[in-house]
Amino acid sequence: MLEDIKTVLRIDGTEDDYWLSSLISSAKTEIQGSTGVIVDESNDFHKNVVSLIVMKYHDTEMAEKLNPIIDRMLVHLQYQVTTTEEGTI
Repeated sequence: MLEDIKTVLRIDGTEDDYWLSSLISSAKTEIQGSTGVIVDESNDFHKNVVSLIVMKYHDTEMAEKLNPIIDRMLVHLQYQVTTTEEGTI
């Protein structure tokens, strides 16, 4: 996920990796605290929510624009219906 975030933020090199990893961890914690959902890094929607939250942390000027989008995505995560082979749970 770190490499995906670096691509989104257009960050090269490794000098910011520790800081970005910390932001990713914080975003996952925010998602779980807000929705009860544990981030699944194989789920593109989950990765997009993490990416937007990290973008908000990284560029505070964008936060005002990103907050409504993130809020809608968090609501979607909170109320998502999980489908399994055995049916809906």
